[in-house]
Amino acid sequence: RRKNYIQERKEHINAAFRGYGAAVQIIAVSLFMVIFPLCGLWIDSRIGTGLLFAGIGLVLGFYTTISQLIQISKNETRFIEGKENDDDTNTNSDKPDGDE
Repeated sequence: RRKNYIQERKEHINAAFRGYGAAVQIIAVSLFMVIFPLCGLWIDSRIGTGLLFAGIGLVLGFYTTISQLIQISKNETRFIEGKENDDDTNTNSDKPDGDE
């Protein structure tokens, strides 16, 4: 009985830390959307190219941010699906792949 409580407590703590980790990743990745255009503006001010590099920085920042957010989402989904598969008692491991 005490063991179940401790195990549940560990799972809750792990889930909390996993959530905090994902939040920190998302915040860090979102900075790319700001940093790339600012670097582009700085280059534009030095070279005098209008907003060329700022636009390139905006596109690169947007692409980088979206691709990293998709990757974070995939990793979290794989983790959740893995946890659900661990909890399943009825697995179809005796069925070969592709055969029905």
